[in-house]
Amino acid sequence: MAGAIAALTASLTLLLLGSVLIGAGQAAVLLARYAAAELAEPALRARAMGWLLTATTFGAVVGPNLLQPSTAIGHTLGLRSLTGPYVIALLGFAFAAWLLWCAPARTAPASVAPHSNAGWSLPNLSGLAMLSTANLIMIAVMTMGSLRMEQLGSGLSVIGLVISVHIAGMFLPSSLSGRLTSRIGGTRSCLIAAPLLALACLLAAVAESDLAMAAAMLLLGAAWNLALLAGSALITDGVPEGLRPRREGWGDTSMGLAAAGGGIVSGPVMHATNYATLAAASALLAVVFTAVVLAITPTARR
Repeated sequence: MAGAIAALTASLTLLLLGSVLIGAGQAAVLLARYAAAELAEPALRARAMGWLLTATTFGAVVGPNLLQPSTAIGHTLGLRSLTGPYVIALLGFAFAAWLLWCAPARTAPASVAPHSNAGWSLPNLSGLAMLSTANLIMIAVMTMGSLRMEQLGSGLSVIGLVISVHIAGMFLPSSLSGRLTSRIGGTRSCLIAAPLLALACLLAAVAESDLAMAAAMLLLGAAWNLALLAGSALITDGVPEGLRPRREGWGDTSMGLAAAGGGIVSGPVMHATNYATLAAASALLAVVFTAVVLAITPTARR
């Protein structure tokens, strides 16, 4: 609602407020993966999260390509340019809220006594670090990727298509990532995801064409997907049921802070240097994460 009004009134303040609220809605969508996990057997929790994220693929991929049609709808209704997408989003969120309102309520997990063991194990901390590291890298490289494509002379339609390819990578492999994480464990999955993040960043650093950027963004999204499911599985590994929501909240809070940091830092870094430097620095961060996990986890070394 705030975004639509901001577009109608050309208010930057309302636009920022609307962006914050949309981000809060997206955070709730991501947290829903844990609700799916609670309904599954412990060994299948990662797979259940994967299936839920797979279900979001359609909207996530189609969304960026609706910019032009929804803008045309806005013009038909006599609205300002780019107001249409906010109106369409408003209707979508309203429909989702109605569905949730009509859904049967479930009993919340029993609360945990204050003296319960709430310590963070090494796997829990590895999961927290994986979630924040992957989100920081993905946001930094992806956000500036569109500007890099403008430098390469790409048109808006091509940029939108590449973003769709990236988002497909972020969500479409979810069932496979969940199955892999359930099979080999969260730590080993992290040790696959982190090098893939580094490889994607290096491909983006040297990309000089639309096709190369699309390949880099696709791999970046797929690596982020595996990192998300592996980190989500690790952050609640061995944690009592009543404490899981708290841990899950910390995990997604770290993701949000990392995303904000990646978005804030990426612009000045690219302005002061170039996109290749930004992507290479992101690759280095993924390599450092891999080395740290190998150093602190003996089973991972084996």
